[in-house]
Amino acid sequence: MLSRLLKAYRRLDLNRQVEESVAARLLVWAATEASLLALWRQGALSGSAFLLSTLGIAGGSLFSWARRRSDNWWSKLLISLGLVYLLIFFLREVSAAYYDLRFPLATLFLWLQVLHSFDQPGRRDLMLSLISSLVLLALAGSFSLDTAFLLYVIIYLAVAVPALIALEDSRMREGSLVASTAGKDPAPAGRRLRSMGRRAAFHAAAMLALAVALTLSLPQQFNYANILPFSPLRLHFRGGLKGLHRPGYGMLPSRLPDNPLPVDPEVYYGISDFLDLRVRGELSDTVLMRVKSTHPAYWRGVAFDLYRGVGWERSSEEASDLYPINSVFSVPPDTLPTGGEKERCIQTFYIEREMPNAVLAAYRPLTLFFPSTQLSLDDYLSMRSPFLLDLGLTYSVVSELPRPDPEALRAAPEAVRGVETERYLQLPEISDRLKGLVQELTSGLESPYERALALQGHLMREYSYSLVPPPQDPREDAVEFLLFGSKQGNCEHFASALALTCRIAGIPSRVAAGFATGDFNPFSGLYEVRARDAHAWVELYFQGLGWVPFEATPGFSMPSGRRDPLLGLLDAFKWLGRRLKGLLPSWTRKGLAAGAKAVGAFLSGLAGAAWRHPLPGVLTVLAVLGLPPTLLWRRRRRRVKTGKRVSADEPRNRVVAEFLGLLGDLEAWGWGRKPSATPREHLGGLAFMMALPGWEPLVETFYRARYGEGDIDDREAERFLASLRSFKESAREAIDGAGGGARSRRGRRERRLRATGHD
Repeated sequence: MLSRLLKAYRRLDLNRQVEESVAARLLVWAATEASLLALWRQGALSGSAFLLSTLGIAGGSLFSWARRRSDNWWSKLLISLGLVYLLIFFLREVSAAYYDLRFPLATLFLWLQVLHSFDQPGRRDLMLSLISSLVLLALAGSFSLDTAFLLYVIIYLAVAVPALIALEDSRMREGSLVASTAGKDPAPAGRRLRSMGRRAAFHAAAMLALAVALTLSLPQQFNYANILPFSPLRLHFRGGLKGLHRPGYGMLPSRLPDNPLPVDPEVYYGISDFLDLRVRGELSDTVLMRVKSTHPAYWRGVAFDLYRGVGWERSSEEASDLYPINSVFSVPPDTLPTGGEKERCIQTFYIEREMPNAVLAAYRPLTLFFPSTQLSLDDYLSMRSPFLLDLGLTYSVVSELPRPDPEALRAAPEAVRGVETERYLQLPEISDRLKGLVQELTSGLESPYERALALQGHLMREYSYSLVPPPQDPREDAVEFLLFGSKQGNCEHFASALALTCRIAGIPSRVAAGFATGDFNPFSGLYEVRARDAHAWVELYFQGLGWVPFEATPGFSMPSGRRDPLLGLLDAFKWLGRRLKGLLPSWTRKGLAAGAKAVGAFLSGLAGAAWRHPLPGVLTVLAVLGLPPTLLWRRRRRRVKTGKRVSADEPRNRVVAEFLGLLGDLEAWGWGRKPSATPREHLGGLAFMMALPGWEPLVETFYRARYGEGDIDDREAERFLASLRSFKESAREAIDGAGGGARSRRGRRERRLRATGHD
């Protein structure tokens, strides 16, 4: 039994085509190392695994080169044992990480690549390594969250495309498509490298452009089956936090302080136990998190219902504990009845910097995939984690976004006063001028929704938004200071003004704080949420419909609907504009903004027309995309028929054109060429049957002109043309003299050629 197994392994090395190109092997090795680097930098590999695999692949590649012609049955046996161990290890890892198989797959393909590097004698083995490296790069891309991954793609293409070209050149040199260079000076190495570099650069640029076009045009949707992504379970909580905690602020009071606290530009001060409206200060551009979402939305962290004149607090500190079932948390419904239309929204949050322990989510959350055994839920449907949200944390949320119809909102009756709604209608001492303003704006409006729109419109029209509004007296009412004093404020001030005026108008309200949607990155498909995206808005309660988010800040609007996948190019322009605007003068930015707006309007109109009339739109797109390939194909076909591929003035192209003309003449005289026959086989068969000399230099010169690297000068081209004319005359006379007999004996002669090994 053992002897049979050993014989089977020995047979694996039989008839193996050995690859002798050192350049091809080095480039394949470099492509593999580039994919490993990308995988490591995306956090899918530890530093030790990256180092071991890098050294293993380097050693395996050297081993394969040194023993490329040896009988390596014993190494194949060891590789087989390693593959069995890898399979067992992979199955064990899959059972432990069933919710995210990318890590086990990355480990599996990584060590498969290491094992395979010890068995690469032939060209097909190197091609398999190249394909495996592409799989590793794709796995690394699945971990990528920003466009920095594009750098690793460029590095990979810079070595992988030349590797493909080197392997193909090696194959061509060994086959019959390239003429022998015996007795001729080969092209200098520098010229060959420059030629390979030009071809590689062209193909890499084309592949990169195609990848970017596909990324921008294809819809980027969730493709998870049953379990949404979340980090591995964290059993050891850091302190078992209770309540809200903000990093960077130390120990905070649970109520509004006498004096406002200084601002940490990296942490939003609004996600806390209170919202101080006296705070002034800008937040940084630091990316706090990235969000993959089916819909743009506001990421809600906390809500407040108790207005204190200078800020907001919560009237209830009660919180209930949530426990998961199979790692999934279910959020109970709100105590106030809800209704109306809703839209399902799926989100995955990737935390990039330490943040408060408020679990951000689009309102209203239904299901949560979070790496904890317990969460807290307050009376305002805000969730808290027992640990801070830190770098690398991933969790997912399924929410129902309120999407009530405007007519249903207009038909909503006055809110029924009771225990649950009373807290959202409480008012501090209000001045007569504030009551008079609300009365003036809502006079004659019976519907709560119409009154809310009137108050919202007044704030949007009559006041201006400012990141750092004028300071106010620490004891002055913040809403009155905005409405009758500064007339400008930030989002917290406008949200407070709308919430308070709605309460005066009899509409239950509360202030929500969290983050705006963020900037959409069309290359990664994620929303990049920065510290400066911190935002506050209002939630109004309508009887029978539930809580509905309202925007109060001038220049802002509530996100709605889905991102149109047809506008990926416009998103790319916006993304590039945001990164280049700091490098350009103001007049240039304004011009580019106007141009981008015009392009966006055109694309929007085009998308709308295609949506309304899909068949003409699809036919137009297909016609536009198919026109260039059709023209190129027709041009190529016309040139092939006439034997002219490019200008006949150049010596190299004159050689090619005249030789193709010779083949056409032979076919016209009755010596047709089989589709499977190369020009060498076709012309050699004729010369053998008709005893025609001088055909080999013609074929060699043609192959060198069409496929070789060396130059052909005018003198050599003239000698070729003179020899070709002489051979053509001899061939015509021989074919005419032989008549049909030669053609009738062709099959027997060709069998003889194959039997003697003639090429």
